[in-house]
Amino acid sequence: MRRYALRDDQWDRVQDFLPGRVTDRLHRLMVELEEKVGSLETALASPPPPPVPLPDNLAALYRERIDDLAATLEDSDHRIEARDRLRPLIERVTIRFRAAGTGIEIGLEGAIWRRCSTSG
Repeated sequence: MRRYALRDDQWDRVQDFLPGRVTDRLHRLMVELEEKVGSLETALASPPPPPVPLPDNLAALYRERIDDLAATLEDSDHRIEARDRLRPLIERVTIRFRAAGTGIEIGLEGAIWRRCSTSG
């Protein structure tokens, strides 16, 4: 029979597979998972929150609010609020110069683009 010298970290890994150790670890894991299942079942059994009432003319109200967006952004009374609401919706701004100096192209990435592309 050959004998091998094991480092401490190797011996710890070997002990994990000795009889009784695996069973204890699996038992602890199963208990934790059963507790988690119980808490998830409790959460699913609770009644859902009440629906949020939305006005029937929500689309028209939305269009009304954004039709004059440029003017709103220029208005000093609304500029800070507009900035604070728009900033979290923009993840990245890209600016590209058009060929032959014909201007620039500005691109927006983030939730603002997803909202604009689904609002039409």
